[in-house]
Amino acid sequence: MKFIKFLTTKYFWVSLLMMVLIALLFFLGLMGYLRGYTDHGKSITVPDLKEMTLEQAKETLKSKNLRFAILDSASYYPDLPPQSIIAHSPKADQKVKKKRKIYLEVNRSTPPLVVFPEWKDYPNKRTIIDKIESLGLKVGKITRVTCSGSIDYTDDNYVEDLKYDGQPVTEGTEIPKGEKVDIFLCDGFGSTGRVVPDVLGMTLLEAQLVLESNDLTIGRIKAQGMIQDSLSAFVYYQSPPHDGFTKMRIGEAVDLYITQTKVDIN
Repeated sequence: MKFIKFLTTKYFWVSLLMMVLIALLFFLGLMGYLRGYTDHGKSITVPDLKEMTLEQAKETLKSKNLRFAILDSASYYPDLPPQSIIAHSPKADQKVKKKRKIYLEVNRSTPPLVVFPEWKDYPNKRTIIDKIESLGLKVGKITRVTCSGSIDYTDDNYVEDLKYDGQPVTEGTEIPKGEKVDIFLCDGFGSTGRVVPDVLGMTLLEAQLVLESNDLTIGRIKAQGMIQDSLSAFVYYQSPPHDGFTKMRIGEAVDLYITQTKVDIN
């Protein structure tokens, strides 16, 4: 009975009200603290930093009230400027709290050196190109040359030499990643190649003798106008033409264009 009577006293209800008010104030204070500490309900969108310079990325993050840390990177992309951003975590467009640390992967300042492996065991054009590209290098100029040595190379995909910066590339040669390697291919003629002779202005008979002396033959003969005697007709055009460099294989044919009357070919 005394307890029930106590519940009806003014003292009890004042005390209860005070306790509720204290609890409510504590709860509101705690929520306010947590809201301020975690920035509740507010977030920042991570900007796209890829391909920015490191300085640009720093300024961008600072303006967003974000922090950063640089990760050690062995990656090198020759198409990107040195010290530019390759990737970052969290990624662009993700939502984060202010002062969140963004981890940056930065392109190396200098390209790493790659060691060129043995290549002369398989000196095929396609194989060599695949090897160059797999090392992170680029294919430079492809030049055809007369192959050296005693072997008669007639494979026009045979790689005679590789060079970087004008110097031969051999097993163990160190080349900066992203640089170009020049390829020198056999011209496919070996020692059997014959420079196309000049038969312009000759009679067909004279041209035939010159071609045969160079182990070549006459291909198609095309006449301009009426031809009374083909052997005495004059050659006014040939294919392939003579330039002092073009080669043909033994037995290949040269097409000749003839006319009965000698023409000025100069």
